[in-house]
Amino acid sequence: MEVGLEVRTVGRQGGESGWLSGYAHGTRGVSLAFVSGAAESTVRVRHSGEWTLRLLPEEEAPLLTGPVEGKGSTVLRYQGPPALMRLRRASPAAGGRLAAWAWNHPSGEPAIIADVGDRPALGPLWVHPGGSAFVAVAASEYTRWRLAPASFDEVPVLGGRAQGTGYGVVRHIGPDTTVSYGSNRGDPRLCQLDENLFPWREVTATSGPYVVSEGILHVRALGDWTLEAHR
Repeated sequence: MEVGLEVRTVGRQGGESGWLSGYAHGTRGVSLAFVSGAAESTVRVRHSGEWTLRLLPEEEAPLLTGPVEGKGSTVLRYQGPPALMRLRRASPAAGGRLAAWAWNHPSGEPAIIADVGDRPALGPLWVHPGGSAFVAVAASEYTRWRLAPASFDEVPVLGGRAQGTGYGVVRHIGPDTTVSYGSNRGDPRLCQLDENLFPWREVTATSGPYVVSEGILHVRALGDWTLEAHR
């Protein structure tokens, strides 16, 4: 795969921000962009060979109503309440990144569902009140994947201790609680989700001790992690 492919959006003042890359999205596929109601948008393509970039109407994105399998970077439409999604590789031998993001009208603000290693990962699909949601899967064109809705009954409840590997979801029931959190690989992140499953607060961005309120917690870790409540 030619990882040198890069497409960046260019703002009115000339500033650039990343959009597509060969590493994250492969060299072909479908992706998503919001332009905040602007009539046009400028992009800069950096690639050593030939390339094509084509606009598609929203309606061409398949509707996500249940389990779906795909290959490479893809955009799906979702019409329903906030939900949990499980993402896994269907082709373990293929390397490269595999991640899924939820994008919502009208703001176009993204929130990650899961970033998958070798094991399946469970994450939240947030839905803006009164808006439609998109799910953008980022993967190389050689990576096969499977995305499926999951039940909230599968979410472990934070008792004395919860643990897992990679991205995951934990439910906290009860009053505000102090927790300790750690991972054996990299710096873990812990986010508090609102009723729409949007990450309204990154708990681990503050200095400890960490305090979580009642609701759903999104764990974002690369390796094994533990989350322990202190009563």
